[in-house]
Amino acid sequence: MLDTVERTCAAHGGRLVPAEVAQYCHTFQDPALMRESRAVALAQSYLAHRLLGAGRAPTDQPAMAQRLAGVSVYPHGGLLLHRHAHGQTSLSWRNRTVVLPATPEGMQLIGPQSGTMLATVQVVGRAASTTLVALTIRDAPDRVCVVLVQDLAQDSIQRQVLFASLPHGKCLTVERLVARQALTVESIVQGCLSVINDGYFGAYPDLRGQRRLFWDGGVQVCSGYASDSDSADTTIALTPSRWVNIDNRAGLVFDGNGRAVGSLVFSGA
Repeated sequence: MLDTVERTCAAHGGRLVPAEVAQYCHTFQDPALMRESRAVALAQSYLAHRLLGAGRAPTDQPAMAQRLAGVSVYPHGGLLLHRHAHGQTSLSWRNRTVVLPATPEGMQLIGPQSGTMLATVQVVGRAASTTLVALTIRDAPDRVCVVLVQDLAQDSIQRQVLFASLPHGKCLTVERLVARQALTVESIVQGCLSVINDGYFGAYPDLRGQRRLFWDGGVQVCSGYASDSDSADTTIALTPSRWVNIDNRAGLVFDGNGRAVGSLVFSGA
């Protein structure tokens, strides 16, 4: 964490959040400023070090990664986490049902957005709700498989999910939505993935984020920016491509009888 903070400050003249980002992100709920506020943890760690002494020598990164690798299941918290050689993959089902695949860059590449990968549905006349119907988890030291059934929108829709995280870091998510009664769907978003695209860490000369997006129709460089409007947004029609790749670091493959409409959210803050 200290190395990240130092690189960020060096790139932005001593600031953790670039001036152009702070122009638009300046409330206590903005993720950019939440990240800056966490820097106080460095001072707290230093204080503990001064008061308690050096303590034990820290474990080197390869040894720590090996120690933490594998599958951990937290049933009371509604979470499972699979740490593997290519990052980590998680499934949560307590407050928000989310499948979150992440590379070793973590939140520098993939953002933990609510609704990631699984469907968010709004039904006319039905309030948003989630009721757990069934949950079966089969885990091994280097893989995990889950069958999850939930009733949504005041039990008007049933969500059926098969999730598997495999030893090599790939994950499979199959989701089926079944109407349990006559209803009108107001909106549905399925398979959303938030990609962090900022230049906080001095990786580019212009200090702006830059992601290369590949799909079965070409490649495009997407720049990150902060703004208070959507006027500068870039919309890319990915159909009929069944796959998309980000920077050759992460990718998605869609397989099904429906029409795939790709939508990646590039977040710069």
